[in-house]
Amino acid sequence: MQDERIRGDLPVGLLGRADACDREEEQGYGPLFDRVFDRIRRLEATLSREREHAPSLLQQVLPHPPARRMLMVRNSSRFSTVGFCETSLEAAWEARFDDPERSLSLADLAVAVADRLDGRRYDPRMVEDLQGRSWSHLANARRILADLEGAVEALRQADAHLQRGSRDGLERGFWLRMKANLLGDRGDLERAEALLDQALTIYRDEGFQHEMGMTLLTKSHFRESRDDTAGEIRCLKEAFPLLDQAREPRVKLVAVHNLAFALHRLGRNPEALALLIRWRFLYFEFGDRTFLLRLHWLEGTIARDMGRHEMAEGALQEARKGFIQLSLPYEVALVSLELCELYLVTGSLQEVRELASEMIAFFRSRQIAREGLAALLLFRDAVRREQASVDLVHRLADYLDRARQDPEARFQPDV
Repeated sequence: MQDERIRGDLPVGLLGRADACDREEEQGYGPLFDRVFDRIRRLEATLSREREHAPSLLQQVLPHPPARRMLMVRNSSRFSTVGFCETSLEAAWEARFDDPERSLSLADLAVAVADRLDGRRYDPRMVEDLQGRSWSHLANARRILADLEGAVEALRQADAHLQRGSRDGLERGFWLRMKANLLGDRGDLERAEALLDQALTIYRDEGFQHEMGMTLLTKSHFRESRDDTAGEIRCLKEAFPLLDQAREPRVKLVAVHNLAFALHRLGRNPEALALLIRWRFLYFEFGDRTFLLRLHWLEGTIARDMGRHEMAEGALQEARKGFIQLSLPYEVALVSLELCELYLVTGSLQEVRELASEMIAFFRSRQIAREGLAALLLFRDAVRREQASVDLVHRLADYLDRARQDPEARFQPDV
């Protein structure tokens, strides 16, 4: 009787013929596989060389004005590489907060480079992905500079390229994050968080931990905007271990500072202070002077609320002195108000009077919006009448924080 046992879906009697066919197919596919792998190896070698030389190419164009940079890139094929485009985008991303105009210029440059990439030299889907990424970066740079309509158009362009690309999760996740940032700036926090949740799912499924941390960090900002401090803390605590300090050390610093500040707002001051002590080195290694001043500011307010008045006064005075040297009037006023609260608590009314007068003189010398100056004059009058209170200090601080964004905002002292 014929053996009809099954291996796969073929009777054993047919296995000999199937194996012979397999060998013939393998011999036929062998040269094809060799050609594919050879092309992959050559492309990887090309990309490696491009990425090695890209930083020096970028240094050649950076000293020139943006228009000149664009002309150099368009007139020389040596800039038309994936490596140079990627390096330009990395530089744009790093500059997004400290120098948004520079970030915009570099993102614009990357878009021009990506548009000139040769689809015969690179995988066409790779080119589409990089074009999509470049437009996403440009959208973010425009958003930071308040060009929201320009950001919408850039995201539309990015989406069109990504649809024709490889459908890579890293690229789609980044686009979702940039779209969420734009919606958040427009006040549509619910839709923004929904997009972030989509990005989180993609990153989680594909194992992109740092990107998960970045997405949760953005989500924490939206929670803060909703006055959901507990939700903000949950996002930050989940994000913190995921963030890769080697890739973006300042992002780790931002997470530490925001988490400590959120803990402080909920009255969890010992926990906040312990966090700052543990990660204090980040401020010195990766922060600039404003980060250090904000550290002193936060430590001072935490110490004050813990009843450690001498430590609080020293930290707040250090922050105030630094902001005066940097000529940052709103920061000077807000830190001064933190000191006023301390002096009201300790009964040092003469120091409150002096601070009120100094804030007004500083605002006048910097030609700050008249509504902000008027609010400080009202506060000074209340201090002179000995009617200043901690509640009045809080309301004035909230107003000045709003006035930085809206110079027409009005102070309501009796609300």
